[in-house]
Amino acid sequence: MTAQTVIATSAIQPDPPATTPKRIATRGTFWTVGGFVSVYGLRLGGNLILAFLLFPEAFGLMALVGVFMLGLKMFSDVGIGPSVVHHRREDPEFLNTAWT
Repeated sequence: MTAQTVIATSAIQPDPPATTPKRIATRGTFWTVGGFVSVYGLRLGGNLILAFLLFPEAFGLMALVGVFMLGLKMFSDVGIGPSVVHHRREDPEFLNTAWT
């Protein structure tokens, strides 16, 4: 196969576009699902190791603290961040109050 043959065949059959919306969505979905699976897998592994290392009362206390911290995080997430991003006011007093 000569160089002219390679050039001629590549000119006849163009490569498919690398960034079609379907490919971008598929790649994004793969990374998102992979991230969730890896995070939950690491959490499960950490809990299994802690259950083996700690005595039952300490592991139960750790689980209660984790539930309490998650509840506080969910309670405090009331959408202030997205509201600040979409609001038109840009004065520092408004932004500092919202972020506090």
